[in-house]
Amino acid sequence: VALSLFAVVVTIATDLFLAFQRTSRKTQNLELVVTNARLVTERIARELREGSISYARFYEDNSNADLTRVQTQLFIRTNTGEDLRIFRADDTGGVSNVCPDAQRKPCLILSVNDATESLTGAGVRVRNAAFLIAPVQDPFEFVSATGAFRSNEQPRVTIYLSFDNTKDPADQNYARYDVRTTISSRIYRR
Repeated sequence: VALSLFAVVVTIATDLFLAFQRTSRKTQNLELVVTNARLVTERIARELREGSISYARFYEDNSNADLTRVQTQLFIRTNTGEDLRIFRADDTGGVSNVCPDAQRKPCLILSVNDATESLTGAGVRVRNAAFLIAPVQDPFEFVSATGAFRSNEQPRVTIYLSFDNTKDPADQNYARYDVRTTISSRIYRR
């Protein structure tokens, strides 16, 4: 009877320990993804708040740019006058060697002039990165023919980012985190 009771207690304790380990691994994976997402979002927010949306760069990069649609890259003019470009890089973008993972997983890249750096850390993949610019017309551009600025709205960007931990979605340790936030530029000079 004592041996049977001991076997039941050990079985229950083992099951609890294994369940705790699974939960702990899943929590660690989610924490890695969430921490990276917060750091990336804070970095983009800081650059945007201290700088301004570079409307001209959207049209320089693509003469047919349509800012009414979601953009795959974000151009920011810093308070020091440098041009920043934030975009998702993968093997087709030509800069995947900047991504921290050896497998060249897609990451979020910050490019200043010709220097690039990864905003995401190792073990995290950027599934999606999209930016919605508002207003669609440059609020800092004065049109002398009309005697008014193109727009009277505070410049802002709605950011859509989706991260995961590079594991297969069917894996029990898969973790995904989506971010959607709107950030306004502090600069609104007239």
